[in-house]
Amino acid sequence: MIWREHDHSNQHVKFDADRRGQPVPGCAGQLKQVMFNLVRNPAQAISHKDGLITIRSYSAEGFVVLDVEDNGYGMTTMVKEKLFDATFTTKPEGSWIGLNCARSIIEKRHGRISVQSQPWFGSIFKISIPAFDQMEASGD
Repeated sequence: MIWREHDHSNQHVKFDADRRGQPVPGCAGQLKQVMFNLVRNPAQAISHKDGLITIRSYSAEGFVVLDVEDNGYGMTTMVKEKLFDATFTTKPEGSWIGLNCARSIIEKRHGRISVQSQPWFGSIFKISIPAFDQMEASGD
């Protein structure tokens, strides 16, 4: 679905999933929307011939963690500060409402979303959601 929107002949996606992954609470449709937004943005932005988006999942300290890393152009500090603001965009048309929505979905599940990025060195979005057994233990 994500790849049909653009010419992706220069882009590749690599999956590195923990096969022992734990379930997370939440609506599968909403979590798919989060992933759609986190993969679509670099897919639209990467234009160089060795474009790579790497998706990793793993468990850490009671959380299921998902990293979406790209080797694109990265972001300035100013862009990172406004990244989750629904009214901010770097695109001629559009908004960052997808990332604003993604943050809301993750936070409703007691999770966190963050980004590490530097200009010319790509970006890594990290999502951490409490594993289902952690949610049961806390009574949520």
